[in-house]
Amino acid sequence: MKKYTACLDIGFMQLKYIETPEGDWIDDPEDLTSFRLDFVGDLVELCRTNLTVLFDGDLDSPELYEKIDAAWLYGPRSAEYNEGGLAISRASFYFNVEAREELTEDQLEDLVHVIEPSLRYEGYTMAFGDIQEFTASFEDIPDEGTALKSEWTNHD
Repeated sequence: MKKYTACLDIGFMQLKYIETPEGDWIDDPEDLTSFRLDFVGDLVELCRTNLTVLFDGDLDSPELYEKIDAAWLYGPRSAEYNEGGLAISRASFYFNVEAREELTEDQLEDLVHVIEPSLRYEGYTMAFGDIQEFTASFEDIPDEGTALKSEWTNHD
C-alpha cells in the first residue's frame, strides 16, 4: 500500500444545487441565480469555515485507490454571487490517499471526479460543480486552513 498527501487546487466552482433544511431541492438555474443565504458578514470566511467535501462521484480508475480521506481545506480566497448564483474561487482541498500502487500526479486528477465540494450552513447543503482550472499534485498539508472529515473507501 502506498500513502500520499495530495492537493486538488480548484480555480473556480459554481453552485450546482441546494438542499434546503426542509429536504427540498433547488436546481433550476434561475432559482440558483436568485438564491441568497440569510447571512450578513464576510462570505469568504463563511465558506472557509463551512465548506466540506462529499464523495458523490465515480473515479475513472477506482482500482488504483484503497482509501481517500478529505483532510484539510486551504481557502477559498474568493466567494461571490454571480449570474449563476454562488461561485467560489481558489480553494485547495488536501487528501490523505492510500493507493494500491504508485500514483502519478496525472492520476491524482481523478480526484475531481469523486468529490463534490459542498457548503453546509444553517441546514442548507449547497453543492458545487462546473469545476474549472484545477490542478492535482503531491503536497504537504499547510499550517493554515480548516480540518475536513469525510472519506471514500474502495469496496472491491
